[in-house]
Amino acid sequence: MKDLRGCLRRNKIFFETLAALALSIMAVVVGFAQYRTMSQQTSLIEVQTRVVEAQALPQFEIAIKQKQNTETGKFDDNDLIVNNHGGPVHKFDADPAYFLKVTVFSKTNTNKVVIPVGGYFLAQAVSSSGTGVLTTITGNHNNARFIELNRQIRETATAQGWAGGYIDERILVALSYLDLLGRAHRDYYEVPGVGGGWRLPDVDGEAMFKEWHKFPRLELSNLDPNTLLGATTKNISP
Repeated sequence: MKDLRGCLRRNKIFFETLAALALSIMAVVVGFAQYRTMSQQTSLIEVQTRVVEAQALPQFEIAIKQKQNTETGKFDDNDLIVNNHGGPVHKFDADPAYFLKVTVFSKTNTNKVVIPVGGYFLAQAVSSSGTGVLTTITGNHNNARFIELNRQIRETATAQGWAGGYIDERILVALSYLDLLGRAHRDYYEVPGVGGGWRLPDVDGEAMFKEWHKFPRLELSNLDPNTLLGATTKNISP
């Protein structure tokens, strides 16, 4: 016993150091476990936050719906309809934009120009609801006017010595709204004649609408093929 007590006294510092080291290691292990638990909780909160944000966002369905003219039996009108199947929106506003892409070509030359044109859409009915059909934007025989103008362009281009000419249309809409969490958005979409619209990158949408809001602007109702061809064939010949 005397030898044991002597050994303990002689190695007192060693045992105290060992005990302190063991406590330090235990503290590190406990701290790491707490950190990992907090990290997992933070990750879970982030996932839950993203889920809530996703649920708060609207899910827009944007499309052109053709409307038949009972007098002609033809689909003379194109309506732009915005549907929301996601989270409700507030202070909703839709700003449509219409462009004509004019192309003329010959054996040696091809030229294209994109022109903002007003008057394709004339009226807009906005719903007070934050979901479902939010707005229907209409014109006055706008599709019939586009078809007729396309025919005129083909004939006039040929008469001027070009191999051919035609026009395409490009329809865009900017949607401004507050989501369920009160965050402000301005989203840009392109809408084809057939099928659903797709979201544009903000930089592209902003550039297109900057061009659209320039005045004076050509109007669809008084457009003529010579004006369009003149803008397209400037400084070039067949």
